[in-house]
Amino acid sequence: MKKFFIALIISVLSTSSVFALTAFDELVEGGIVNDVADAEVRLEDKVNRAEFLKMAIELRFLNNGKNFDEEEIEFVDKFSDVGSEEWFSPYVYYAYSQKWIDGYDDGTFKPDQNVNMVEAAKILKKSLLSSQKSNYFQEDFQDFWFAPYMNLFAKYNFLPTSIESLEQELSRADTFEIIYRIKRHLQGEELRDMESVIFKVIDFDGCDFDGCSDRERIERHLMLWPSYGIYNGTIHHRENLTTNGLENVDVDSFEQISEFFGKDKNNVYYEKYLLEGADSDSFEVIEGEYAKDKDNEFKGKSII
Repeated sequence: MKKFFIALIISVLSTSSVFALTAFDELVEGGIVNDVADAEVRLEDKVNRAEFLKMAIELRFLNNGKNFDEEEIEFVDKFSDVGSEEWFSPYVYYAYSQKWIDGYDDGTFKPDQNVNMVEAAKILKKSLLSSQKSNYFQEDFQDFWFAPYMNLFAKYNFLPTSIESLEQELSRADTFEIIYRIKRHLQGEELRDMESVIFKVIDFDGCDFDGCSDRERIERHLMLWPSYGIYNGTIHHRENLTTNGLENVDVDSFEQISEFFGKDKNNVYYEKYLLEGADSDSFEVIEGEYAKDKDNEFKGKSII
């Protein structure tokens, strides 16, 4: 049976208060969140569904060069727990009219309930990223309901590095970073330059790929299928588990640095291939399959 791996996205900088406050300041400037003193930002506090929806909608209007006008929003008699006098009601009414939210079967929206990662991704995909598609997930997961939303977050590096579960409730620090990353993406910026984003390949120490139930497989962690994984004590590319692994790889120092490339302290790899002539210390990804080091530029496994 195939071994199932997960990739946790980790970072030193992204979980720091310094980075979160930088993101917060950027969002304040754009009018997406209200300004408060640094001591009142409360980075560890959870964000509820109403608060998150407000930020998503404010970002959408900002990106379109407009302001959200509460006075123009029509009342929607849909959710029993969203009264017309609530501060968040215009955002909920607007999101419902745009078919971005459905609410719960009991007729509620649950505005005070903490928002989790996959709920946040769904809202942002529908409200801001509806035209973008990705097939980042391994094929076996494409039919799961969360795939269309988490695909984009995996592909474009929108995921806060502190997230370890689809059901993880978002802190204010997590939320500021998500919104900040998406704001940059919508402005045409390339998020691969964020030094805080790296991939660490680890073993999956649970049921094997074929032996897990669907629910177990969903709940294990973010089901990002990495390009590389540790199998039988060495590093393998996901399409090449039957061989002895990557050539001359140093397992302890190996890291996945993009969708296509990995490197250790001595070598660089394009998918399953040792990248001849590449300098590990200076190697960096430009975009997609294009990369460079101090001496050469590469497309895939070839020097150009």
